[in-house]
Amino acid sequence: MIVLALFRRRSLLNPGLPHIPHIDGLRAIAILPVVAFHAGLAIAPGGFIGVDIFFVISGYLLTSIILRELSDGSFSFWDFYKRRVLRILPAYAAMIIAVGLVGSVILLPSEWRNLGDTMAAASLFVSNFHFWKTTHYFNSDHTAQPLLHTWTLSLEEQFYILLPIALFIIWRFTKPAFPVLIAALVVGPFASSVWGLERFETATFYLLPFRIWEFGIGALLATQRWPARLPIGVRHLAGVTGLALIVFGIAALDHTSSFPGVNALWPTVGAVLVIASGAGSWTSRLLSTPPLRFIGSISYALYLWHWPVIVFYKLRFGANLDIFDLSVVLSISFALAYLSTRFIEAPFRTARARSQPGQRVVFTGLSSLVVAAVIGLSLSGLIGALRPVPGAIVKLDAYKTYPETTDGKRVTSADGCMLHDGVADGFQGFDLSRCLSDGVEGKPIYLMIGDSHATHLMDALAKQLSGGTLQRAAAARCTPLLGTPGFAADHYCAHLMRHLFDTHIPAAGLDGIILSARWGEASLDDLAATAAKLATLTDRIIILGPTVEYDGAFPQILARVLWGTGAQASQFRRSLPPDLDARMKTISWPAKTTYISLIDIICPSGMASCKETTHGGAPYHFDYGHYTYDAAREIASQIDLTNVRYPTPETTDAPNTSR
Repeated sequence: MIVLALFRRRSLLNPGLPHIPHIDGLRAIAILPVVAFHAGLAIAPGGFIGVDIFFVISGYLLTSIILRELSDGSFSFWDFYKRRVLRILPAYAAMIIAVGLVGSVILLPSEWRNLGDTMAAASLFVSNFHFWKTTHYFNSDHTAQPLLHTWTLSLEEQFYILLPIALFIIWRFTKPAFPVLIAALVVGPFASSVWGLERFETATFYLLPFRIWEFGIGALLATQRWPARLPIGVRHLAGVTGLALIVFGIAALDHTSSFPGVNALWPTVGAVLVIASGAGSWTSRLLSTPPLRFIGSISYALYLWHWPVIVFYKLRFGANLDIFDLSVVLSISFALAYLSTRFIEAPFRTARARSQPGQRVVFTGLSSLVVAAVIGLSLSGLIGALRPVPGAIVKLDAYKTYPETTDGKRVTSADGCMLHDGVADGFQGFDLSRCLSDGVEGKPIYLMIGDSHATHLMDALAKQLSGGTLQRAAAARCTPLLGTPGFAADHYCAHLMRHLFDTHIPAAGLDGIILSARWGEASLDDLAATAAKLATLTDRIIILGPTVEYDGAFPQILARVLWGTGAQASQFRRSLPPDLDARMKTISWPAKTTYISLIDIICPSGMASCKETTHGGAPYHFDYGHYTYDAAREIASQIDLTNVRYPTPETTDAPNTSR
């Protein structure tokens, strides 16, 4: 209550913006799911849509301000950009500096360069371009990306640069068509977002041309006067509906959902309806309550600080956050947000700060950004000179480029029989005659099918066939199942699987088939059906189970542990693969089918003592879970393909766990 009273007496909101209490609360509705999603809380699987609500709010408020000033003749580009500099830069710069300082202690040499590049990109508000080229927001390893969240701020700043220019031109030359042109700013980019999602997924997520419609829908609302004139009953309904759309998006979407595209309508349309409900509506009263307004008032700072706190905490104490860890992370994040708002942002929102000449403020801000970018670009060299790195750390950290080495290519390319994204026209480029060669007469011929979790074992298993042939067919993120559930009929994975199951396997006279992939719970029924079908075409089906996985690149985890800047490697281990392996052991697999537990091979004494390095000292994994070649050879040496056991027809009711 003391804190709330303090905020009632001295507002930390930007005095230059119109004070709309329920928008303060809407900011809270936007930031809380984002924090929950980043913290890994199951309550908000679609919490990432909070940033889309912020986009709508920005479009609405800034357009309202500019239109008001254009109407009364007080608009000035310098004053507009001055307000943006005073509002955004102080806390933003403080966060970037803090991340650089902490990162110089916790991160590894290979990560210093990436942090420096990201600091430079973030300082110049182009980090969305940087991450577009380097990082998939949902699928990539974010363990050492403490500035990943700055992509949204870069997007907003790019919009802030364009908005006043566009509105000024429209107002000056085509004022009667104002709403129509703003509507075009919504419809066109939205259509491009839907169209581009299947073609340029990462670009559609990160880049302004595909996202500007989300700001535009807020701007379009700002051009309309009718929402305030609607009957209160209609505004009640609009607010409740808008809030329901937002809640639905947070609960129903997750990291596997196609986004933005059509799914971005849940938060954006929801936010527009909530804003349009106006003062006096049920939703407005709810969002205007002191707790939500307080969180909304620190939402910008909370967004700035929560992600670096989560990243650095996980690097230091382990990726699996329990209730205690979550309480610590959230407490630190909220504390930093309050302190940042109170002592960094508030001094730049005083009358004295706002009275400074616009040119001086803007040029000072731009100069500071350039200096920060230069510091970022030179960060790696500066830290390297001040902090010597032990040789063992350098050796482990060098695995960052392992896929580019000779051994790395052995576990990533499947001797060229691995298809990757971007393949067109079926599975064009897949060398059928070489990858599915007939082999040597009188010697065993096996076919191994799967995704990258099959590829990393193919070369090592081929050497176990004693002169036999291991045919290879792999494709990125392609689960080897009949019908390839989840893939479009024209997808390269579907084309490859159809050729294998319908054409090649029935005619190949194979001695056995090996299925290996990054299995999921949802694929187990289809896997059993696939094994049953294949058992009618060959004498031996071998299913390799999931492997141990980690949150982060495993060599870097080992290096950080060795350097004393992280927790034990086991604290970064993901929980699903062992649980899935236990489930797969209990399945009554069809006749002729053997299930081999790779986790039992890697963790022979249980999950508390999984192998981390090979006999030669190489890490077992070069990323989150793919094997190094040395590890693949050790694992393959424990799999005798020509002498695996499987249930006879009389014993198929019993679970088969040959290893």
